[in-house]
Amino acid sequence: MLEPSFRPATSEIESPKIPPPSQTSIADFTAGVSPDSSETREGELSQTGATPDASLEQLLQQINVALQAGDPAARDRLRTLLTDLVRSHPDAAGRFAESLEAGEVREAALRQVAQLWTAADPARAESWAAQLSNESERASALSDMCFQIAQTNAAQALFKADQYGLGTSPGTIRQNLVQQWADQDFDSAAGWVKQQPAGEQRDQMLSRLAFVQSKTAPVEAVQMVLAQIPSGETQTEAAISILHQWALRDLHGAQSWVELFPAGPLRDRADTELDGIAAYQNSDH
Repeated sequence: MLEPSFRPATSEIESPKIPPPSQTSIADFTAGVSPDSSETREGELSQTGATPDASLEQLLQQINVALQAGDPAARDRLRTLLTDLVRSHPDAAGRFAESLEAGEVREAALRQVAQLWTAADPARAESWAAQLSNESERASALSDMCFQIAQTNAAQALFKADQYGLGTSPGTIRQNLVQQWADQDFDSAAGWVKQQPAGEQRDQMLSRLAFVQSKTAPVEAVQMVLAQIPSGETQTEAAISILHQWALRDLHGAQSWVELFPAGPLRDRADTELDGIAAYQNSDH
């Protein structure tokens, strides 16, 4: 059945095995740091007499120590240090993530840079993500950027995703962002989706709209699914998902609605779903 499946924009570096550090020198990161990338830290640094570049060099040295250690505590330390690096010197953080060897640590670091940098400075984060040379990493970083933007403006995030061609097939970022947009402004999201060309993409997005609507208006959500999604697997899964959520809150109401369904595969699936929920609720659980 349909369940929300978008990747949260607040995800952090997971706990992968840490490889040996890159041989890239600290000077490679301190060189070329744009002046405005350190502005947020200059007030703090002036109190200690440190300079922005000295602070950056110290932070990168600490990151290298965490990379070399390779234990669970070091992984937590790495997450914290990379967060500090993104917030104080995002340009250097981006170069650091790109310098890591291919693998889980690099992937997670790129994700963390994309998310945190977007939260602070979306325009510069977008410029960085768009220039990544590896196609897969570029698409992933831009997707992470979109999910971060979606926390406050899912409509803008969706338009950015379309701009970069991130939602060209069913089951991708487009459906996830539509669901977030519907949570923020259902009417605007629904109006946009209903203007899209007929096809699997539109049907999947309608399913996401219906899932959101089912939280407050399950009857209207089921009606939209039955009226606007052609008969088939997508319609069935969307309707069953709505009925499941509805039945958990109001089993009798959901049962009364299903009794109006015409005989057929959808009615059979709905009856089976509701019977299972009723049996569970009547058990000792």
